[in-house]
Amino acid sequence: IIAVASSDLQRTYIPARLMADYFMQKSGKRLHEYQLRLLRERHVGIYQGRDISEIPSGDSDPLNWLFLQDSIPKGEHIEEIEERINDFVKEVINPYAQRYRDEDVAMVVNGHGWLFKYLVNKLLDGNVRSKPFTQPKNLEKITLMTDGSSAKLIS
Repeated sequence: IIAVASSDLQRTYIPARLMADYFMQKSGKRLHEYQLRLLRERHVGIYQGRDISEIPSGDSDPLNWLFLQDSIPKGEHIEEIEERINDFVKEVINPYAQRYRDEDVAMVVNGHGWLFKYLVNKLLDGNVRSKPFTQPKNLEKITLMTDGSSAKLIS
């Protein structure tokens, strides 16, 4: 583990800090730590702070329904999410991919599930708008592979 990244919200950076402490204690190495606004969860506008039962999702799961919306009234548009994910990949992940291109390293990213889904989609196929990511039951880890200049996710 070379780095731990989280949003700047207390509910994500406190667990990330605990993970960093654990990994530093196990390895004896100092980790790079990031608390970034870029990794904040999606603002869901008029649904922010409301009970999940109040989300008009028809027959689908309300969280998946929100995840698939390009635009949410008074909320964050998918293009804003895409910009944040692209910035995170460009500013944090790609420099590590270049620096450690010949080594096996790992980065822990702690954040809201949706943001992780968008990030995984971006790394898998370059598009945050892909269908929601569901981890296969037999997948134990996700590996970030690099070509020395950029990173992509493989399983």
